[in-house]
Amino acid sequence: MRNNRRYAIYVLLFLFLSIYSLDRVTMAVAGSSVAAEMHIGPVALGYLFSSYLWLYAVLLLPVGALTDRIGAQRMSAIAAGFWSLSQMLGGAATSLAFLLATRLSLGVFESAANPCAHRALREWTPRRERGLATAIWCSGTTAGPALGAPMVGSLITEFGWRSSFVVTG
Repeated sequence: MRNNRRYAIYVLLFLFLSIYSLDRVTMAVAGSSVAAEMHIGPVALGYLFSSYLWLYAVLLLPVGALTDRIGAQRMSAIAAGFWSLSQMLGGAATSLAFLLATRLSLGVFESAANPCAHRALREWTPRRERGLATAIWCSGTTAGPALGAPMVGSLITEFGWRSSFVVTG
């Protein structure tokens, strides 16, 4: 049964990492609308764009160790729940400080995605399939932004930038 289940794991990893990557593109697409509504200049907007990565980069190592301790399945569920909440709260932001806090929070919780994916691949993938499984996983990280950017743009056009954060969350 484990042999057949690994393909479901590959598909779930693709979806997990597509969603994780979609959250990243939302701010990029919504940036000009956010800046206009909140009267944010280019420097502050640059901080918003990069803030996600500040804690993401710092926390990869400890989150990877935590993932090894509690397992990929549990860590994925915790991380996805909190990153979704962080993303949705971005749509409720009324100030630069609040939006910055949601972007930092997003970086904290999304730092678990890659360690969880690697752990799941190590546990579920036979050596002879690791290239294919890794390609499926990596394609999720590019499919999310590729498919999500037009969707986010449409949401912003129809319903405003806040809706894009809520829907992608």
